[in-house]
Amino acid sequence: MAVRHAISLLVHEQIEVVADQCRNFEAFAPAALIMIHVSPSASFPRDELAEALRLAGGERSLVNPVSVQSAWGALTGAHFANIRALASHVDADTIVTFHASNDMLLRRLPDFAPGTTVLFNEFEVSPRSTWYTGRKFGQSKAFAALLERMGCDRGCGSQIEGASYPYGLLAELVARLDGEDDLLAALPDASEEIIFSTWARCRMGRPTGAPYVLFRNSGLLAAGAALLPPPLRATALTDILQKALNRIELRFASPFARQEDVEALIAGRPARGFAQDTNGNPVHFGIKRIARTFNDPLRTRIRELTLAQSASA
Repeated sequence: MAVRHAISLLVHEQIEVVADQCRNFEAFAPAALIMIHVSPSASFPRDELAEALRLAGGERSLVNPVSVQSAWGALTGAHFANIRALASHVDADTIVTFHASNDMLLRRLPDFAPGTTVLFNEFEVSPRSTWYTGRKFGQSKAFAALLERMGCDRGCGSQIEGASYPYGLLAELVARLDGEDDLLAALPDASEEIIFSTWARCRMGRPTGAPYVLFRNSGLLAAGAALLPPPLRATALTDILQKALNRIELRFASPFARQEDVEALIAGRPARGFAQDTNGNPVHFGIKRIARTFNDPLRTRIRELTLAQSASA
C-alpha cells in the first residue's frame, strides 16, 4: 500500500543536524515517508547520510540517489527530483509536503485527506505586488512564458515550508515542465514559492488551508512598499526601499525562530498574533528557522520533545 503522506526535504550541511531533523519528522509525522535530496555541494556524501540515518534509527527516511544543482533561491529542481524519486512509493492521492533543512515539527501532524488536501498561501503575483518575489515574477517575461506553458492565466505565491499537495498534481506538473530547463533557469529567484502554488491554484482552485509551518514575517518590507503610490511599486524604487529595510531588519532582529513561539505551539496554543482553528487550537504544527547547530538551545529543547514523543508512540 502506498504511504498516505510524504515529505520532500532538501539538505546541504551538518549531517548530525539532518539526522536530528529526520528523527523529529518521524516522531511527529508518523504516516510520512521522508525523501531527502542532498545538494551536490553538501558537506557530506549521500552514503554517509544514509548510514547516519540508519544509526539514528530512521526507518522512513530515504536518501534520493539523484542530486541536482540547488542553492538558495533555486530549489525547484531539487523538489522535482524528489517528486520523481517518490514515484515508486506513493500513489496519486498521497499528500506531499515541502520542507526546508531548518524546519522542525512541534505537534503531531493530522491525517491529511488523501487526494484533496492542498495547503498553500495566495500571495499576490503582479508587477505592483508589495511582496518582493511576487513583484519580480509579475514583471518577468520568462514567468509569463511559463504560465502559458502551464496553461494557467495568473500566478499565485506561497511559503514553501509546510505547503502540501496531492502527488498526482505534482507529478503532472513535473511531466508538463519536462525539458523546460532553460525556461526554468530564466525565472527570478525563489521559483519554488511560485510554481507549485500557481499550478495548484490553476488546477484545483482555492486551498483547503495554509502551510502548517509557522514563519514570523515582520511585514516591514511589504508595509514599506505599500507606502509608495501603486505606479511606483513597479519601478526600481521599490526594490531599493525593500533592500534597505531588509538590511535594517537583519541588524536589529534575529531571523531565527522565537522561543516564545516554540513554547506556545508545544503547549497547544496559537503563537501570538497568529490564527487558531474553530476549536481554538493553533493552525501550525511546525516552525521554520531553527539554527542548524546541533547544540542550539531551541534545537535541544525540540530534541527533548522529540524523544518524549517517540517514547509515547
